Amino acid sequence: MTARLIQIVDTSAFAFPSPDPSGIILLNGSNTLLISDSEVNENQVFAGFNLFEINFNGSVVNFGDVLEISDEPTGLSYNPSNGNLFISDDTDNSRRIYQVDPGNDNIFGTSDDIEVSNFRTLLFGSNDAEDVAYELTTGNLFIADGLNSTIYEVTTNGNLVSSFSTASFGLFDPEGIADNPQSENFFIVGEPTDEIFEVTRAGDLVQRIEIGNVNPVQPAGIAVAPRSTNIGFRSLYVVDRGIDELEDPNENDGKLYEFALETSIYVTSRETVNLKGRIFQDEDVVAYDPRKAEWIRYFDGSDVGLANNDIDGLHVNDDGSLLLSLNLDTNIDGFGFIDDTDIVRFVPTSTGNNTTGSFERYFDGSDVGLDSNPEDIDALSIAPNGDILISTNGAYNINGLVGTDEDILRFSPTSLGENTAGSFTIYFDGSDVGLNNSSAEDIKGLSLQDDGELVLSTLGDFGVTGLNGIGGDLFSFDPDSLGDNTSGTFNQFSNAFASGFNNQILADFSIV
Repeated sequence: MTARLIQIVDTSAFAFPSPDPSGIILLNGSNTLLISDSEVNENQVFAGFNLFEINFNGSVVNFGDVLEISDEPTGLSYNPSNGNLFISDDTDNSRRIYQVDPGNDNIFGTSDDIEVSNFRTLLFGSNDAEDVAYELTTGNLFIADGLNSTIYEVTTNGNLVSSFSTASFGLFDPEGIADNPQSENFFIVGEPTDEIFEVTRAGDLVQRIEIGNVNPVQPAGIAVAPRSTNIGFRSLYVVDRGIDELEDPNENDGKLYEFALETSIYVTSRETVNLKGRIFQDEDVVAYDPRKAEWIRYFDGSDVGLANNDIDGLHVNDDGSLLLSLNLDTNIDGFGFIDDTDIVRFVPTSTGNNTTGSFERYFDGSDVGLDSNPEDIDALSIAPNGDILISTNGAYNINGLVGTDEDILRFSPTSLGENTAGSFTIYFDGSDVGLNNSSAEDIKGLSLQDDGELVLSTLGDFGVTGLNGIGGDLFSFDPDSLGDNTSGTFNQFSNAFASGFNNQILADFSIV
């Protein structure tokens, strides 16, 4: 599994730089991130600060220091119950874990910080305490020892509880560890540097997450925190020390990477489908949990009047509401008539097997030239600026803009709802990139990602440069250019057989 990059922050570009960020933690009370730098005091850019508090978008809130407590704060953790900070110190003559109270100002790195306690890690065999994670359920600390490739569980007083080796599952020199309270697992970074390892508290490997897409040099700290683009979702934040100052005394190349922790895939199928023993209808929307490898019903169409209809266009908004297009004209009790060229928004009050909520018209296709049967919307997605991407069931002719079902159109609205207005342009010309070899290459599903990547599915078997697949596969398109001269690169996104859809055709999907 490759992690999806959300952003890169150059900590080296802070007003007072962090050239070697080594620890990072979420401060629940202020909903900010705190970064420590264990080597900045040995660098020419040192301005007296080794703590950096930032917002999720990377903007600095506070600069601070814990130099009187630790001049080499390699790792951080936070106890939300009492608001105290834990610092792992890797200084040769120390090797300690410090517990720090922020004082009356509730800001770490200021003059009123209070050292609550400390203990030496050498007492239980740890000679290289690189990071520390506070686990809320047990109230214990988990310490990553790079030299021993071992995670030690200890009490907050330093009494050893247990330990496990990371070398047993291929992780050496663990530099960073973070607790995931939702799964009660840990995320760890180290060697190899291009992977994040998820493990249970007992040390069993759950998954390896690829992060080689950012070419990290030395990942050194990791945290689970709200996503910068939508705090309703979570991300993994990884700090990278870059080149060591021993190799280059003038280095200043620290970075922070944000990766999406949960990529939720919502799907609606063209027919009734059996997904690993669970039966779903074509008016349902199902959501996939990749870590549990199971599908759950997110939207039950039969609960809200769609039992005799199929969903053939789907987008899930960040607030959990759904944008839907239907394959047939229909009337919905309490709402009224919906044409197959329309898009409705469903606002749920409950989801799952007892779906409730209300419909509202989001897009009226007849207002803007979608007025023939082939112009039925059968795939949709929303661009970051609010423009609507659609593909049609067949050939289209919209006020002189003509094309076929392998294309994607972009609608830029000036108004939406019952009085829809705006203009269409060609966004993706499928014939330019080989999606016109057969009728099976009709685009049936699309989802536009934040970085501009398109994820697609087709009516049936497809073949493009460097890739072949079937209707249940998802494949991505990384564009070099779009519009009338579309070009770019295709890659596989997910395999139909691995996801459980096998030869089943997807009506549409949405990736959040």
